[in-house]
Amino acid sequence: MITEPEMAGDEPGPDGPAPASEFAGPDLLGNGERRRWRSRGARRRTGEEPELERTGSGPESGGPEVMRDPTGDGEDRSWWSRGERGRVGEEPRPDGPAVEFGGPEVRLGPDGSGPGPAAEFGAPHTGPDLIGDPYPRPWWTRTERRRLWTGVVAGAVVASAIWGAALRGADYGHHAPPDTYGYRIPGDLCSSLNLEPLTDALPAGGFDGNDPEIRRGSALDQARCDLESTFTTGDGWLADYTVRVVVELHKKTDPRAEFADVYGPPGPPEIPLAIGGDLIRTGARSVTRPYPGLGDLAYLTSGDYQQTLSVLRGGAVISLAVAGHNVWQGDGPPPTDRHGAPDRPFFIDTSGLRKVLPVTIGHMMRVLSR
Repeated sequence: MITEPEMAGDEPGPDGPAPASEFAGPDLLGNGERRRWRSRGARRRTGEEPELERTGSGPESGGPEVMRDPTGDGEDRSWWSRGERGRVGEEPRPDGPAVEFGGPEVRLGPDGSGPGPAAEFGAPHTGPDLIGDPYPRPWWTRTERRRLWTGVVAGAVVASAIWGAALRGADYGHHAPPDTYGYRIPGDLCSSLNLEPLTDALPAGGFDGNDPEIRRGSALDQARCDLESTFTTGDGWLADYTVRVVVELHKKTDPRAEFADVYGPPGPPEIPLAIGGDLIRTGARSVTRPYPGLGDLAYLTSGDYQQTLSVLRGGAVISLAVAGHNVWQGDGPPPTDRHGAPDRPFFIDTSGLRKVLPVTIGHMMRVLSR
């Protein structure tokens, strides 16, 4: 606890005892002297503290002048680092003497623009102190930095050009067009002669309306036929068979992926039935399986009344489907069995025609290659 005499102070100032507002502290150094609670700089300005002497050789001897108290606050900063002393003006600028910074000795040239003769090979180049600290700075000029970045960018451009040329030479990203085996679509594609032996397997032995719809283009040639073959049994019933032929010749892109999506499981689109003047899709059940030994890839779809065989060979896609149903054309309602159902089923069993579909498509391939 500070007593009253200590608070008032017992060290006289230049004009007598110190006023009570200038407190004197206890003897912290153990030398019998109490210190006022003011900085040394403040006491020096009032004459209570002697001025500090400057150290160094001084300007009269040609050496740098170094102040131990450069800020005037009475603190001896001789233990500071060179960077700290340089920032307050106590350390001389490195415009000639050797600068030690943890690496090999580097000396600046006489004009301070680069390494002098004492610089070792591989040592970093240094330049004049432009920002007021004693550490050397890179001596690269703006022009030299621009040349460096120009070289980097030019190298990147040349490397990209070489890489692009290599990719073009290897034909990277380009695919050869699929082989269509010289196929072309003739105008009589869907004639009864070109669809043998399916034509001979049908009860009527021929088709009605055999003109195909043909579209030709630079990337795709396409033909489609919807044929009908009817046969009257003589008891008022009519057997109606529908045959659909689709031929596609892809000239630029491989159709394998699209072929699997359209004709693979769950199967191709159903052939609608013409009932009462309307086209009706029955939603009949069907099963699609791969059919080996024909073309590059083939699928056979078997259903209640429809059989479809689709073949891929190179860029050529050939699909042949046949479906059949019974139609009552007699007077009055159709005859029924003892359970009240028509004596003939609506769907015609076309499974017997399944075995002639591969042979018919093989014949169509020979027609396309003529």
